[in-house]
Amino acid sequence: MFIFSVLGPSCNIKGFKDKPYPTPRVIVTTPAGVQQEDITLTYRLIEVDGTGSDISLEFSTNGGSTWNPGTAKGGDGTSNVKGYRFPGVQRTIVWDSLQDGITGTQTCRIKLIATKAGSGAVGTPGVTKDFEVQNPDFPVISWIARPEGAIRQVPLTFTWKLDTPTTPIANYYYGLDEDPPTTVTANTSVTIPAPSLGAHTFRVYAQSAAGLDSAILVADFTCDNAAVNQPPTVIITSGPSGATTDNTPTFEYLGGDPDGSVAGYFVSIDEDPPSNWTVSTTWTPPELAEGGHTFRVIAQDNEGANSSTASRSFTVTSTLNEPPTVAITSGPTGRTTDATPGFSYEGNDTDGVVTGYYVGIDTNPPTIWTTSTNWTSGTLLDGPHAFHVMARDDGDALSAVATRDFTVDTAGTGDPFSLPFEAKDMVFDAARLRIYACDSTDNRTVSMNALTGNIDEQVYHARMPEALFMTHDGTTLYVGLIESYSVDDFSQVSKIGLAGFTGAGGFDVTHRIYDIVATDTGIAVITNSRLDAVLTYDATSGVKISERYAGNANDRLRLHPDQRQVYGADTGLSPSDIGRFLIHDNGSITNEGDSFYHGDHRMDGNIWISPTSNYVVTRGADVFTAIPVRAADMRYLLSIANDAPFGGCVFYPEENLLAALEGSAVNYYNMQSFIRQGSTSLSDTGRFIGIMGGQVYVASFPGDGTTAIDYFDIPCIGGGTNTPPIAVADYSPKTGLTTSTNITFSATGSSDAEDGTTGLLYRWDFNNDGTFDTAWSLTATAQHTYNNNGLYLARLEVRDTFDLVRSHTFPVEISTDYFTTPDPTSFTIDGICVHVEPDPSRHYCYVSFPARHQVHEVNLQTGQVERTLTLSGGISALGLPPDGSRLYVGCISNSTDIYHEDLNGKIIIVDTGTFSIANTFEVEGDPFELQATDSGLLFVGAGTYGDQQLCIYDTNTGEKMATASIDVGSMIAVHPDQNEIIVAYSGSLKHHWLAANGSITASKTVNTGARRSVWCAPTGDFVLIANGEIRSLSDNASEDLALVDDIAFMYIRDAVLLDSKNSIFTIDDDTYFHLYAYGDLSHTTQFLYNHSFQEMFASQDTVFIIRRTAVTTEFIAVKPK
Repeated sequence: MFIFSVLGPSCNIKGFKDKPYPTPRVIVTTPAGVQQEDITLTYRLIEVDGTGSDISLEFSTNGGSTWNPGTAKGGDGTSNVKGYRFPGVQRTIVWDSLQDGITGTQTCRIKLIATKAGSGAVGTPGVTKDFEVQNPDFPVISWIARPEGAIRQVPLTFTWKLDTPTTPIANYYYGLDEDPPTTVTANTSVTIPAPSLGAHTFRVYAQSAAGLDSAILVADFTCDNAAVNQPPTVIITSGPSGATTDNTPTFEYLGGDPDGSVAGYFVSIDEDPPSNWTVSTTWTPPELAEGGHTFRVIAQDNEGANSSTASRSFTVTSTLNEPPTVAITSGPTGRTTDATPGFSYEGNDTDGVVTGYYVGIDTNPPTIWTTSTNWTSGTLLDGPHAFHVMARDDGDALSAVATRDFTVDTAGTGDPFSLPFEAKDMVFDAARLRIYACDSTDNRTVSMNALTGNIDEQVYHARMPEALFMTHDGTTLYVGLIESYSVDDFSQVSKIGLAGFTGAGGFDVTHRIYDIVATDTGIAVITNSRLDAVLTYDATSGVKISERYAGNANDRLRLHPDQRQVYGADTGLSPSDIGRFLIHDNGSITNEGDSFYHGDHRMDGNIWISPTSNYVVTRGADVFTAIPVRAADMRYLLSIANDAPFGGCVFYPEENLLAALEGSAVNYYNMQSFIRQGSTSLSDTGRFIGIMGGQVYVASFPGDGTTAIDYFDIPCIGGGTNTPPIAVADYSPKTGLTTSTNITFSATGSSDAEDGTTGLLYRWDFNNDGTFDTAWSLTATAQHTYNNNGLYLARLEVRDTFDLVRSHTFPVEISTDYFTTPDPTSFTIDGICVHVEPDPSRHYCYVSFPARHQVHEVNLQTGQVERTLTLSGGISALGLPPDGSRLYVGCISNSTDIYHEDLNGKIIIVDTGTFSIANTFEVEGDPFELQATDSGLLFVGAGTYGDQQLCIYDTNTGEKMATASIDVGSMIAVHPDQNEIIVAYSGSLKHHWLAANGSITASKTVNTGARRSVWCAPTGDFVLIANGEIRSLSDNASEDLALVDDIAFMYIRDAVLLDSKNSIFTIDDDTYFHLYAYGDLSHTTQFLYNHSFQEMFASQDTVFIIRRTAVTTEFIAVKPK
C-alpha cells in the first residue's frame, strides 16, 4: 500500500507577487525527445469556478511566428473538459501531426487554448517549447509529360517524377478512366495502347514503402484523329542553382512526349535558344569563368517539334558566401531584478557585412528584426527566460542563434537556501525552476521553489526514499523507496506527477533499490544492492518484465537521450567498468556488454551521457564514445585534466559547457575540447549540481544535518554559438629533409570566424606520439629537427578564445623517399563517423553517422561533404561494387534496436550518380558486413549471434540466392574476378567459388589465426589475414590458401594493398604503421603513429588514415611514390 500526504503551498511565500492569468489557464509540458505521428501532450487545466472548457490546438513550425489549426483527438477529449484551482488538473490530449501535414523531420511547438464552454471566454493558452517531430515522408510526384486537350488516337506516353527522392517507393499505381487507379508499375513512365475516340482521364499515384500514398495526378484529354502533334516537354532535374565553386558543373534533364518520343536535346550555357545537340540526358559544359551563367535546354520530339526552354541560373565563384556569426556581449546572466533587461550583441561576417539581427525572448529562432546592436525587452514575469539573437548578412545568410539564459527575480534576495535534512538524492527541474529532494529521516520527497527557496509541496512515503529520477518529458518523478539499509529483500517505487506534485501510484520491487531510471512510456530500469542484475518493470502495472546479469549489484544508471539505451557504471568492482543495456519495445532489457578496457582507464563508479549522445564521461573524468554500433561503442577518447573525481556532472549546451563538482569547487570545461574554462570555489564539498535559469545550483552538507543550496552565475559564458577554428599547417623546406634539417612549421594559414587570427593559440606534436612537444602559444610558428629517418605524422592543434580546438595532421618524411611531398589533402569532418567506404571509381568516399541516420558523400580532393542522405533505420554497414555505381547501406529495420539479436534488417540501394534511393529490400539478420559485385550480387555478413550466416542476394530482385555459415563480425573479401569470395572466421579461412546467379559451387577451408579479418590482393593471387599470414589464391585446390609468408610483427588492425605502388600498408595492434613491398613481401619500413589511428583506406593511390576524436573525424592523407 502506498500512502501519500501532500502539504499545500505556504500563504507567505518569499518573493510572491500576484500575476494575473485569465482562466481557464493551460500549462502544457513540452514533449521530450523525438516525437512521431500521434503525439500525446500533457497539460494542467486551471479553472477557479469549476466550469468546463473546450480545448483547441494550434501548431507552429517556425518558432511561433505563425500558427496553424491542429488536429486534436483522444486523451481527455476536447469538449467540456473540467479544471480546478491551481495547480489545476492534469489532462492529456493527442495531436495528429501526420494528419496536419508534418512529414520528415521538423521542429514544432504546440499551443493549447482553453475556451469557457458556456461563455466562450478565451483563457490563457499554454505553449510548449520547440521539439522535434520525425514522421514518414509522404511521396510527392509531379508531371513531366502528359497528353492534354485534343490528342491523336495513338499509343500515349505519360511521364512523371518523384519529387521526394529520399522516400522509398513501393509501387506506382496508374489507370485509364478508373478512380482510384489499380495497375502497378515500378517505373515513372508508362505507354498505354491507343485509347478509343472521345474524352478520357488518366490517373497515377505513388505509394511509399511505409504505405503512404501521394496525391493522385490527373491528365484529362480527348482522342481526336484530327488533332495535331503535341510538342514535348523538358525539365531540369539536377545541376547548380545559386552559387557554386564548380566551374564545370554537370546538368541533368528529362524530356517527355505524350504522343511520340523525344529524339534529343539542344543545350547551352548563356545561349538563347540553345544550339548544342545531344541525345544524352546529362551535359557538362567547358570550363566557365567566374560570374553569373544560365543553363538552357530544349527537347525535340520524333516529328521535329520543340519544347519550350527550361533554364537554370547560377553563379560560379571561387568562394561561397560564409554565414555570419554573432556573440552576446552584455546582458543579464543568472538572476536579475530587472524585469525589462537590455542586451548588446555584435555580429561579424568574414566575406561581407552584417545587415541586421533577429532578436527575441523565449522564442527560438527569434523573429523581431532590428539593425541595432542593442535591444531592451518588454516587461517579463519572474522566472527563467532566454534571450536569443541571430545575425543576417548581405547575402541573406543567417548565423547560428546565440542564447543567454537568465532568471528574473524582482524580489532580489539572492540568499542561499537550506533544506532541514541531508538529501539522499536531488533532481533539478529547469523547466519549472524547482528542486526535488528526498528526506530519508521523515520519509518524504519535497519540492523547493528555486526562485524563493520555499518548500511549496511535499509527498510522504511509507518507506525511506533513496533514489530520484525525473523522466525526460518532465511529467513524472520516480522515487526509489527502501525498507532500511539492513533489509535487502523488499523495496518500492513511488511515482509523483509533477504537474501538481501529487502521488501517481507505484509498485513493489524485489530486493533493495540502488538506482533507477525510467522512460517517458513507463518502463522503469532498476539496479539493486543484492543481485548482480538490472531489472525492468512496467511502471503502470508494476509487473516485472525482465532481469539481466549486470556484473555488479551496485550500478549507477544513465538513460540515453533516445530512451532505448541505458549506460551503467559499477561502483562495487575494482577496477570498475562501464557497460550498456538495451531496452526493447516490450520493455525487456538485454546486456550489451561492457567496455573493452576493464580497468585500463578511470571509470570510478559513475557515468554521464552528453546531450549530443555521442560520448559519455565517467566519474574519473575519462571520455568514451557512445555510438549505436557495437564495435564503435565505449571506445576511449581522452582524459580530462581534472583535479578530483567528479562528484556530479551537468551539461549546459547553451554555453557549450560541462560543469563538474570536484571536491569543494565547480570546474567548467568546454563540451567539445574538454579544456577547463573556469572555476567556482565552494565553502563545502559539493554533493549535487544543476543548472537552471542561467545559474549553477550546488547542494552541500555543512555538517549540521541540513542541506545548503547555493546558486551563482556561470563565470564563463559566450561560447554557445562559437564556431571552431580552422587549422591549417605547413612546413618548409619540403624536400631534402634530413636529421640535420631545422624545419619551420607554420600555422599562419589558420583562422577563426569569431577571432580571426587574434588570440588563437597553437601547439605541435611533431611525431604524433600523443605528447605535445610545445605548450600552447600565441606564436604561429615553431622549429623542430628530427633525430631519426622515416615518416612522421606531425600534428597541429589550434585553439580559439572559447577553447574550441581543431587539428591538422600531416606527413613529414625525413631522408627516406617513400612518399610524395607536399602531402595531399588532409581534412576533418565534424562528428564521429562510423563507417567509411571509398568509391572505387572516383576520388570520393561515403561516411555514415548512425546516430544522425545519415550518409555523407565526401570529396577527397577538397574534404567537403557534397551531398547528404537521411535514411530510416539504424545504419549498420556500407558497401560498394567495384564500378562504384551503387552504394549499399545496411540498416536495422528498427533504428532504435541496433543490438537486438533477432532483428531483420534491410538494404537500401543508393544510386551514386543522383545520390538518391533506387530501391530497398529486406534481409535476414543484422547486415554487419557488405561486399558487392558489379552484376548486383550482395554478400551480407552477420553482426549478431542470433543469425550466424553469410547470405548472398541478387540486389536486382532482392532474392536470397545462397547461404553459408559465418562467424559474427567476420570480414568478407571479393576476388577481383568477382566470381569468388574469401571469408575470415575466428581461426579459419574459407574460399568460396560462385556461379553467375550467386550460388556457391565449391569451397575450401583452412585453419588459421585469422581473427575474422581478410584483405584480398588487387592482383587476385593472395590474401592477407589479421595474424599477418599471406595465403595463396588458386583454382587448384591443392595450392589454394597455402601459406606463402608471415609478414606481421603484431596482429593487424587494418591494411591497404596497392600493387600500382608496390606497397602494402598495415596498422598493427601496437603503435606502428608498417610498409611492405607488394612484390616480394619484404618489410620496407615502419613508423610510429599512435593508438588513436585504427582504420585506413586507399583512393586513387592515396592512403587515408582515420583518427576519431570526441567530436570530429580526421582524414590524414599519405601518398606513396
